[in-house]
Amino acid sequence: MLDTANENMTVGNIAIRIIEKTAGMKGLTQDALASKLGIVRQTVAARFRKQEMMLDDFIDTAQAIGTDPAQVIADAMQIKNTALAGKEE
Repeated sequence: MLDTANENMTVGNIAIRIIEKTAGMKGLTQDALASKLGIVRQTVAARFRKQEMMLDDFIDTAQAIGTDPAQVIADAMQIKNTALAGKEE
């Protein structure tokens, strides 16, 4: 999973990076993920590159890789808070 983040990253950016890294750790390629989602690989690549997804797309992508979207957001918030705390020190 993602351990650190830049303090300028949003919770959404971090959550998408968590999904991307988790998919990779599970051996899911962008092609395989696209197939599970019923979209083309280029769309998956663009979502990860831009670190932007509509909420429905985020939920569908998290579920497609077998993760709980709410837990991904909670993890992203914790990482963001850790990054902000590190900035204050």
